[in-house]
Amino acid sequence: MTIGLGLFGTIGVATSELTLGFFMLILGTGLGLVMQILITAVQNAVQHEDLGAATAGANFFRSIGGSFGTAVFGALYVNALPHQLAAGLRAKSVGDLVYRHHCAGRRRIFANFP
Repeated sequence: MTIGLGLFGTIGVATSELTLGFFMLILGTGLGLVMQILITAVQNAVQHEDLGAATAGANFFRSIGGSFGTAVFGALYVNALPHQLAAGLRAKSVGDLVYRHHCAGRRRIFANFP
């Protein structure tokens, strides 16, 4: 899983779809192997009569952790995206860039009117 995430860090504009597919295969294989080991470890740590509750608890907390992680990183992404786009595109703001791009084509059209 760590190797797959490291490979994702090397993705660039010129990365081919075949290479991306290979990176996803590596990450998915690693993630699949890790997830099953965690369930097996939880099941081996409890008594037989608590096996169902322990498995359900592990799956529940994995789901809650995934939801929480998605919400946190989604909020960070949404908060940082406009600033990074504006800095990367060297515009005053993303709204200014969209406005200039949208109006540039109309200026050419309106320039032909009397």
